[in-house]
Amino acid sequence: LPISSFSRDATMILALTLFLPIVSSDVIPLNLLFWKDPRDRTQDNYATTRPVYDVNTLDSWNYLFVRREGYLMENPTEGTRPLYVYYNAPANDHVLANETFNEAGYSRLYLAGHAYTTTNNRPAPVTPLYLYYSSSMHDHFSCATKMGISQAEAARYENRGIVAYVLTAEPPSEFARVTQDMNGVWWIAQKGRHSLSVGVNHVNNGGPDDGVGGRESSTCRRAYPNCGDTLSYAPAAKLSPYYQSTIARYENQSVWARETRNRLLEWNFNTVSGWSATIVEREPDLLYCHLLDIGTTWFDRSTMGDVFGDEMS
Repeated sequence: LPISSFSRDATMILALTLFLPIVSSDVIPLNLLFWKDPRDRTQDNYATTRPVYDVNTLDSWNYLFVRREGYLMENPTEGTRPLYVYYNAPANDHVLANETFNEAGYSRLYLAGHAYTTTNNRPAPVTPLYLYYSSSMHDHFSCATKMGISQAEAARYENRGIVAYVLTAEPPSEFARVTQDMNGVWWIAQKGRHSLSVGVNHVNNGGPDDGVGGRESSTCRRAYPNCGDTLSYAPAAKLSPYYQSTIARYENQSVWARETRNRLLEWNFNTVSGWSATIVEREPDLLYCHLLDIGTTWFDRSTMGDVFGDEMS
């Protein structure tokens, strides 16, 4: 959850904006996990595209997440090669390597993703993924970060060479995503830039652009023709005071939206969330998070389906 705050403007109230931690559908994080047997010196530096909770749950291990070593492409593209996870059960040693890996005692477990064969013409910066090995630890160590390399060399692992070239960041995108950099820090990423999300909701002026597709404003106008939306209408006075005052001051919705956007950026906000007018969401340099208003649409139980039934699956 990002930092949230409020402002002096009556259109903005305290809010939390939720972004889901996803990455591009074509790019998958490469995580370094670690396991050590307390009874002896064996250990496993495990580079994988599987989350640590999947590894521990499905494989009944107790690995720890160390850091992100980079990103792989999920699907093959021009200039990439497949990377696989290989496994030696007696040594409990996982190896991330390309298709040429053929050491005795290792079997191929699964396809981890795809990485580039050179550094030329890539959608984002790339760095070498090295394969190290320690005969005393019976451990292969695939790493791409400076910290990983320094740890492998400090522990006297043998450098077996470059496996491939992995992305150091997600390719720039117009969409905002939650992502983790190679130092383990979480950010909102958009157009190749990392930032925090500082957001508010209800950025609207009480007019018909109510932030929920006109549902509330159309319901109100059926009873009161001059209603803006239900949250700002005063039935006794038969008017929408805030909506009418903003229109009187700014002349129209577009000017109000532009001035509101300027004030938000001046106050170091960069995100608008639920119930915010769509005309504000379209303003440049602002992130937005649409409202998923599911529960309140089911107040009429006659229209509510069985959430556990087949029709809802």
